Amino acid sequence: MSFPNEQFLNILACPCCGDSLKSAKSGLICNGCQEKFRVCRGIPVLLSKVSDAASAIDEVSERIWKKLYEDKKDMYDPKAPPKEIAATAKSVRQILRLQDKSRGIFMEAGCGTGRTALEIACHSQLTIICLDRSLQALLKAQQLFAQTNQPAHFVCGDLRNLPFKSNSLNYVFSDGTIEHFKETQTAVDEFRRVLKNKGQVLATVPHLALGMLTYGQLQGNIPNVFPLRNLLEFFHIKLMKGKFLINGFELSFTRRQLARIFKNFYKKNTGYFKSYNEISFIKNQRLKKILRKMSDNKFFCPVIYAHGIKDLRRR
Repeated sequence: MSFPNEQFLNILACPCCGDSLKSAKSGLICNGCQEKFRVCRGIPVLLSKVSDAASAIDEVSERIWKKLYEDKKDMYDPKAPPKEIAATAKSVRQILRLQDKSRGIFMEAGCGTGRTALEIACHSQLTIICLDRSLQALLKAQQLFAQTNQPAHFVCGDLRNLPFKSNSLNYVFSDGTIEHFKETQTAVDEFRRVLKNKGQVLATVPHLALGMLTYGQLQGNIPNVFPLRNLLEFFHIKLMKGKFLINGFELSFTRRQLARIFKNFYKKNTGYFKSYNEISFIKNQRLKKILRKMSDNKFFCPVIYAHGIKDLRRR
Protein backbone atom coordinates (compact mmCIF):
# COMPACT_ATOMS: atom_id res chain seq x y z
CA MET A 1 0.00 0.00 0.00
CA SER A 2 1.37 3.44 -0.95
CA PHE A 3 0.37 6.61 0.89
CA PRO A 4 -0.14 10.24 -0.19
CA ASN A 5 2.99 12.35 0.29
CA GLU A 6 3.11 14.84 3.17
CA GLN A 7 2.52 17.94 1.02
CA PHE A 8 -0.61 16.42 -0.49
CA LEU A 9 -1.77 15.02 2.85
CA ASN A 10 -1.59 18.53 4.35
CA ILE A 11 -4.44 19.81 2.15
CA LEU A 12 -6.70 16.77 2.62
CA ALA A 13 -9.50 16.92 5.18
CA CYS A 14 -11.87 14.43 6.76
CA PRO A 15 -15.18 14.42 4.83
CA CYS A 16 -17.03 13.67 8.07
CA CYS A 17 -15.80 16.47 10.34
CA GLY A 18 -13.36 18.56 8.27
CA ASP A 19 -10.34 17.92 10.51
CA SER A 20 -6.89 16.98 9.18
CA LEU A 21 -5.81 13.44 8.34
CA LYS A 22 -2.74 11.41 9.21
CA SER A 23 -1.25 8.15 7.95
CA ALA A 24 -2.05 4.94 9.80
CA LYS A 25 -1.30 1.25 9.25
CA SER A 26 -4.67 0.63 7.61
CA GLY A 27 -4.74 3.84 5.54
CA LEU A 28 -5.66 7.31 6.82
CA ILE A 29 -7.24 8.37 10.10
CA CYS A 30 -8.91 11.64 11.08
CA ASN A 31 -7.23 13.61 13.87
CA GLY A 32 -10.66 14.78 15.05
CA CYS A 33 -13.42 12.18 14.82
CA GLN A 34 -10.97 9.25 14.44
CA GLU A 35 -12.81 8.00 11.34
CA LYS A 36 -10.65 5.63 9.28
CA PHE A 37 -10.28 5.69 5.49
CA ARG A 38 -8.65 3.16 3.23
CA VAL A 39 -6.02 3.88 0.59
CA CYS A 40 -6.19 1.85 -2.63
CA ARG A 41 -3.07 1.87 -4.82
CA GLY A 42 -2.13 5.28 -3.48
CA ILE A 43 -5.66 6.69 -3.87
CA PRO A 44 -7.31 7.81 -0.60
CA VAL A 45 -11.00 6.87 -0.50
CA LEU A 46 -12.59 9.81 1.35
CA LEU A 47 -16.34 9.33 1.09
CA SER A 48 -18.96 10.10 3.74
CA LYS A 49 -22.58 8.99 4.00
CA VAL A 50 -25.24 10.85 2.00
CA SER A 51 -28.98 11.27 2.61
CA ASP A 52 -31.42 8.55 1.55
CA ALA A 53 -32.82 10.78 -1.22
CA ALA A 54 -29.36 11.49 -2.60
CA SER A 55 -28.42 7.84 -2.21
CA ALA A 56 -31.28 6.71 -4.48
CA ILE A 57 -30.11 9.01 -7.28
CA ASP A 58 -26.44 8.16 -6.71
CA GLU A 59 -27.25 4.46 -6.98
CA VAL A 60 -28.90 4.93 -10.38
CA SER A 61 -26.06 7.07 -11.74
CA GLU A 62 -23.24 4.92 -10.38
CA ARG A 63 -24.74 1.80 -11.94
CA ILE A 64 -24.66 3.51 -15.35
CA TRP A 65 -21.16 4.99 -14.89
CA LYS A 66 -19.79 1.62 -13.79
CA LYS A 67 -20.74 0.16 -17.17
CA LEU A 68 -19.07 3.13 -18.88
CA TYR A 69 -15.80 2.71 -16.99
CA GLU A 70 -15.75 -1.02 -17.69
CA ASP A 71 -15.71 -0.17 -21.40
CA LYS A 72 -12.09 0.00 -22.57
CA LYS A 73 -13.08 2.43 -25.33
CA ASP A 74 -12.65 5.21 -22.79
CA MET A 75 -8.87 4.63 -22.92
CA TYR A 76 -6.78 6.10 -25.76
CA ASP A 77 -3.29 7.08 -26.80
CA PRO A 78 -2.57 10.20 -24.66
CA LYS A 79 -0.19 11.48 -27.34
CA ALA A 80 -3.14 11.75 -29.74
CA PRO A 81 -6.19 12.78 -27.65
CA PRO A 82 -9.68 12.60 -29.17
CA LYS A 83 -11.03 15.81 -30.72
CA GLU A 84 -13.52 16.44 -27.91
CA ILE A 85 -10.80 16.20 -25.22
CA ALA A 86 -8.39 18.52 -27.05
CA ALA A 87 -11.20 21.04 -27.72
CA THR A 88 -12.39 21.00 -24.10
CA ALA A 89 -8.88 21.46 -22.70
CA LYS A 90 -8.26 24.34 -25.11
CA SER A 91 -11.40 26.15 -23.91
CA VAL A 92 -10.43 25.57 -20.27
CA ARG A 93 -6.98 27.08 -20.82
CA GLN A 94 -8.48 30.10 -22.58
CA ILE A 95 -11.14 30.85 -19.95
CA LEU A 96 -8.80 30.34 -16.98
CA ARG A 97 -5.95 32.03 -18.90
CA LEU A 98 -3.58 29.16 -18.24
CA GLN A 99 -0.11 29.31 -19.77
CA ASP A 100 2.67 26.76 -20.21
CA LYS A 101 4.34 28.20 -17.09
CA SER A 102 1.16 28.45 -14.97
CA ARG A 103 1.63 27.13 -11.44
CA GLY A 104 -0.67 26.33 -8.53
CA ILE A 105 -3.02 23.50 -7.58
CA PHE A 106 -5.59 22.52 -10.21
CA MET A 107 -8.36 20.14 -9.18
CA GLU A 108 -10.78 18.56 -11.63
CA ALA A 109 -13.94 17.68 -9.73
CA GLY A 110 -15.59 14.65 -11.29
CA CYS A 111 -12.61 13.84 -13.50
CA GLY A 112 -13.81 10.45 -14.74
CA THR A 113 -10.79 8.80 -16.35
CA GLY A 114 -8.77 12.03 -16.17
CA ARG A 115 -8.61 12.73 -19.90
CA THR A 116 -9.07 16.52 -19.71
CA ALA A 117 -6.89 16.85 -16.60
CA LEU A 118 -4.07 15.09 -18.45
CA GLU A 119 -4.30 17.57 -21.32
CA ILE A 120 -4.11 20.45 -18.83
CA ALA A 121 -1.09 18.83 -17.16
CA CYS A 122 0.72 18.46 -20.48
CA HIS A 123 0.43 22.21 -21.19
CA SER A 124 1.23 23.73 -17.78
CA GLN A 125 3.31 23.35 -14.63
CA LEU A 126 0.25 22.98 -12.41
CA THR A 127 -0.04 20.44 -9.61
CA ILE A 128 -2.93 18.26 -10.77
CA ILE A 129 -5.54 16.64 -8.51
CA CYS A 130 -8.10 14.28 -10.03
CA LEU A 131 -11.21 13.73 -7.90
CA ASP A 132 -14.11 11.38 -8.61
CA ARG A 133 -16.62 9.24 -6.70
CA SER A 134 -15.67 6.21 -8.79
CA LEU A 135 -12.51 4.41 -7.69
CA GLN A 136 -12.70 2.40 -10.90
CA ALA A 137 -12.50 5.60 -12.96
CA LEU A 138 -9.59 6.91 -10.90
CA LEU A 139 -7.58 3.72 -11.40
CA LYS A 140 -7.99 4.25 -15.15
CA ALA A 141 -6.95 7.90 -14.76
CA GLN A 142 -3.88 6.79 -12.81
CA GLN A 143 -2.99 4.43 -15.65
CA LEU A 144 -3.47 7.17 -18.25
CA PHE A 145 -1.17 9.62 -16.42
CA ALA A 146 1.45 6.90 -15.97
CA GLN A 147 1.64 6.41 -19.74
CA THR A 148 3.03 9.94 -20.15
CA ASN A 149 4.94 10.11 -16.85
CA GLN A 150 2.79 13.08 -15.82
CA PRO A 151 2.57 13.44 -12.02
CA ALA A 152 -0.86 13.81 -10.42
CA HIS A 153 -2.73 13.11 -7.19
CA PHE A 154 -5.93 11.07 -7.17
CA VAL A 155 -8.75 11.26 -4.61
CA CYS A 156 -11.97 9.28 -4.34
CA GLY A 157 -14.41 11.85 -2.98
CA ASP A 158 -17.78 13.58 -3.33
CA LEU A 159 -18.32 17.01 -4.90
CA ARG A 160 -20.96 17.81 -2.28
CA ASN A 161 -18.48 17.24 0.54
CA LEU A 162 -14.99 17.82 -0.81
CA PRO A 163 -12.21 16.18 1.27
CA PHE A 164 -9.96 19.26 1.17
CA LYS A 165 -9.19 21.97 3.69
CA SER A 166 -10.69 25.40 3.12
CA ASN A 167 -8.62 27.88 1.07
CA SER A 168 -6.27 25.21 -0.30
CA LEU A 169 -6.70 25.14 -4.12
CA ASN A 170 -5.99 27.65 -6.91
CA TYR A 171 -8.26 26.25 -9.61
CA VAL A 172 -11.37 24.08 -9.59
CA PHE A 173 -12.67 22.72 -12.88
CA SER A 174 -15.87 20.71 -13.23
CA ASP A 175 -16.81 19.45 -16.68
CA GLY A 176 -20.38 18.19 -16.77
CA THR A 177 -20.57 16.93 -13.20
CA ILE A 178 -22.62 19.25 -10.95
CA GLU A 179 -25.75 18.54 -13.00
CA HIS A 180 -25.64 14.91 -11.86
CA PHE A 181 -26.68 15.87 -8.30
CA LYS A 182 -29.88 17.36 -6.92
CA GLU A 183 -27.65 19.31 -4.51
CA THR A 184 -26.08 21.45 -7.25
CA GLN A 185 -25.79 24.51 -5.01
CA THR A 186 -24.07 22.48 -2.29
CA ALA A 187 -21.39 21.35 -4.74
CA VAL A 188 -20.75 24.91 -5.98
CA ASP A 189 -20.52 26.23 -2.41
CA GLU A 190 -17.93 23.52 -1.75
CA PHE A 191 -15.92 24.73 -4.75
CA ARG A 192 -15.80 28.21 -3.23
CA ARG A 193 -14.84 26.90 0.21
CA VAL A 194 -11.78 24.96 -0.97
CA LEU A 195 -10.49 27.73 -3.27
CA LYS A 196 -7.84 30.14 -2.07
CA ASN A 197 -8.56 33.86 -2.20
CA LYS A 198 -8.44 34.92 -5.88
CA GLY A 199 -8.81 31.27 -6.88
CA GLN A 200 -10.86 30.51 -9.98
CA VAL A 201 -13.71 28.10 -10.69
CA LEU A 202 -14.92 26.90 -14.08
CA ALA A 203 -17.90 24.57 -14.45
CA THR A 204 -19.82 23.35 -17.48
CA VAL A 205 -23.38 22.00 -17.56
CA PRO A 206 -25.93 20.97 -20.21
CA HIS A 207 -27.70 23.99 -21.69
CA LEU A 208 -31.47 24.11 -21.29
CA ALA A 209 -32.27 25.14 -24.84
CA LEU A 210 -33.98 23.65 -27.89
CA GLY A 211 -31.30 20.98 -28.22
CA MET A 212 -31.85 19.56 -24.72
CA LEU A 213 -35.62 19.82 -25.10
CA THR A 214 -35.45 17.72 -28.28
CA TYR A 215 -32.58 15.27 -28.88
CA GLY A 216 -31.43 15.67 -25.27
CA GLN A 217 -34.54 13.77 -24.24
CA LEU A 218 -33.20 10.71 -26.05
CA GLN A 219 -30.54 10.56 -23.31
CA GLY A 220 -32.95 11.19 -20.44
CA ASN A 221 -31.88 14.78 -19.70
CA ILE A 222 -34.10 16.49 -17.10
CA PRO A 223 -34.77 20.23 -17.74
CA ASN A 224 -34.48 22.26 -14.53
CA VAL A 225 -37.95 23.80 -14.99
CA PHE A 226 -41.00 23.34 -12.77
CA PRO A 227 -43.11 21.21 -13.13
CA LEU A 228 -41.24 19.36 -15.89
CA ARG A 229 -38.30 18.54 -13.61
CA ASN A 230 -40.57 17.09 -10.91
CA LEU A 231 -42.49 14.94 -13.39
CA LEU A 232 -39.37 13.61 -15.14
CA GLU A 233 -37.55 12.93 -11.86
CA PHE A 234 -40.52 10.86 -10.68
CA PHE A 235 -40.70 9.02 -14.00
CA HIS A 236 -36.97 8.29 -14.38
CA ILE A 237 -36.01 7.64 -10.74
CA LYS A 238 -39.12 6.28 -9.02
CA LEU A 239 -40.88 4.46 -11.86
CA MET A 240 -38.17 3.42 -14.33
CA LYS A 241 -35.22 3.16 -11.89
CA GLY A 242 -32.92 4.95 -14.36
CA LYS A 243 -33.65 2.66 -17.31
CA PHE A 244 -33.64 5.53 -19.83
CA LEU A 245 -30.96 7.71 -18.18
CA ILE A 246 -28.07 7.28 -20.61
CA ASN A 247 -25.77 9.60 -18.62
CA GLY A 248 -27.25 8.91 -15.20
CA PHE A 249 -29.29 11.58 -13.40
CA GLU A 250 -28.63 14.76 -15.38
CA LEU A 251 -30.17 18.23 -15.20
CA SER A 252 -29.94 21.04 -17.76
CA PHE A 253 -29.85 24.77 -16.92
CA THR A 254 -30.32 28.19 -18.49
CA ARG A 255 -27.53 30.76 -18.25
CA ARG A 256 -29.63 32.78 -15.81
CA GLN A 257 -30.09 29.77 -13.54
CA LEU A 258 -26.37 29.03 -13.68
CA ALA A 259 -25.51 32.63 -12.76
CA ARG A 260 -27.72 32.36 -9.67
CA ILE A 261 -26.03 29.14 -8.59
CA PHE A 262 -22.61 30.87 -8.78
CA LYS A 263 -23.87 34.08 -7.14
CA ASN A 264 -21.29 33.93 -4.32
CA PHE A 265 -18.35 34.30 -6.70
CA TYR A 266 -16.84 37.63 -7.70
CA LYS A 267 -16.58 38.57 -11.38
CA LYS A 268 -18.76 35.63 -12.31
CA ASN A 269 -19.82 35.25 -15.90
CA THR A 270 -21.56 32.64 -18.01
CA GLY A 271 -21.21 31.76 -21.67
CA TYR A 272 -21.52 29.14 -24.37
CA PHE A 273 -18.77 26.56 -24.01
CA LYS A 274 -16.87 25.73 -27.19
CA SER A 275 -16.24 22.03 -27.52
CA TYR A 276 -16.41 19.18 -29.99
CA ASN A 277 -19.49 17.00 -29.54
CA GLU A 278 -19.04 13.45 -30.80
CA ILE A 279 -22.83 12.79 -30.49
CA SER A 280 -22.05 9.09 -30.25
CA PHE A 281 -25.68 8.06 -29.75
CA ILE A 282 -26.45 9.09 -33.36
CA LYS A 283 -24.92 6.88 -36.06
CA ASN A 284 -25.89 8.80 -39.22
CA GLN A 285 -22.81 10.89 -40.14
CA ARG A 286 -24.79 13.42 -42.16
CA LEU A 287 -27.16 14.05 -39.27
CA LYS A 288 -24.17 14.37 -36.91
CA LYS A 289 -22.68 17.05 -39.14
CA ILE A 290 -25.96 19.00 -39.17
CA LEU A 291 -26.29 18.80 -35.37
CA ARG A 292 -22.70 19.98 -34.84
CA LYS A 293 -23.37 22.96 -37.10
CA MET A 294 -26.56 23.74 -35.19
CA SER A 295 -24.66 23.60 -31.88
CA ASP A 296 -22.89 26.84 -32.85
CA ASN A 297 -26.26 28.58 -32.49
CA LYS A 298 -27.10 29.71 -28.94
CA PHE A 299 -30.54 28.10 -29.16
CA PHE A 300 -28.98 24.68 -29.74
CA CYS A 301 -25.57 25.01 -28.02
CA PRO A 302 -25.44 21.89 -25.79
CA VAL A 303 -23.07 23.19 -23.11
CA ILE A 304 -22.81 26.43 -21.12
CA TYR A 305 -20.24 27.43 -18.51
CA ALA A 306 -19.87 29.53 -15.39
CA HIS A 307 -16.56 31.13 -14.46
CA GLY A 308 -15.92 32.98 -11.23
CA ILE A 309 -13.24 34.23 -8.86
CA LYS A 310 -13.26 33.85 -5.10
CA ASP A 311 -12.73 37.20 -3.39
CA LEU A 312 -13.10 37.29 0.39
CA ARG A 313 -13.70 41.04 0.36
CA ARG A 314 -16.57 41.08 -2.10
CA ARG A 315 -18.88 38.99 -4.27
